[in-house]
Amino acid sequence: MQEAVIGGLGTIVGALIGAWAVAKARTPTKAHVALVDVSLILPEMLQPSERASLSGPTPELVIDVKLLNNGGHTAYVHALSLELSEIIYNTGTEMPRIWDPEEDTLNRMNLQVWSARYGVYVHTEQVLQGVPRKAKVAIPLSQELKSGSVDRVCLDWSPPAVNAENWPHVQAFKARVSVTYNATQVAKFDETLQSPVMHHPLRSTLSDLRSTLEGLLAQCQEEWTPRELQILSSRQFPSDTPRLLKWRGYDMDPLEAIRRCLDAHEQRLRELIDAYVAAGGTYPEQLEQLQEEISALPILRRELGVGVI
Repeated sequence: MQEAVIGGLGTIVGALIGAWAVAKARTPTKAHVALVDVSLILPEMLQPSERASLSGPTPELVIDVKLLNNGGHTAYVHALSLELSEIIYNTGTEMPRIWDPEEDTLNRMNLQVWSARYGVYVHTEQVLQGVPRKAKVAIPLSQELKSGSVDRVCLDWSPPAVNAENWPHVQAFKARVSVTYNATQVAKFDETLQSPVMHHPLRSTLSDLRSTLEGLLAQCQEEWTPRELQILSSRQFPSDTPRLLKWRGYDMDPLEAIRRCLDAHEQRLRELIDAYVAAGGTYPEQLEQLQEEISALPILRRELGVGVI
């Protein structure tokens, strides 16, 4: 009798488990979005049909995103996030300039104590204006992805139409990509992407560097004019105050300013080499030119009197 009861209970439990499994199989799973592929592509690398589908001005870079919803419910994708790092900007060589004694002499060195301290919050739409080396940019999307469906989204990377000439053009960067869907769910792409080089670099040529820096050194040897001497006196500077160069907001000895300028120029050239190498082996001419410029810098340093001793 006991064996029959146990056997009957086993049959009932088995039937219940089977019914639960069938019911669960019929219940759709939640939406689940996957980033199947993400590519950073120059427009000239697209297929003709793809280029033809781009409306409006040609972007500097295309962010090509492929999405899959392998869940059981519809997904609503509403944001894409780009976590940028190792950003290199297409900026020219920063030169020193002659110190003007008429300028305001207020600087960090004569203000030793903070009067207040504030936290800093940078809006994402303004983040690149600060020329950071890394940043996180959120891009609003509005994509409905039904269960089992795929979608391909094209995002244009271009400077804004307003004040485009003042926009700090990005030349190359690395990026991590993710999308947010159904309010709180996040799908991430596993790879760190390297962008192609979008612009060939703006930089001073060796001859421009030589002529500009030689001119600055010559100006630093000039005597003060009567008006400048009057200004120096009004600011309680002695009449034998040497002419200085201003470099990145600081007044310094001319040779020190030129040394720092050339150090920064060489660092930029090396960063550009890294950007071209990371973007792939399709830039042999640019790499050769950059290496030649770096090789010529020690000669320029010696000519200007700032060579390594």
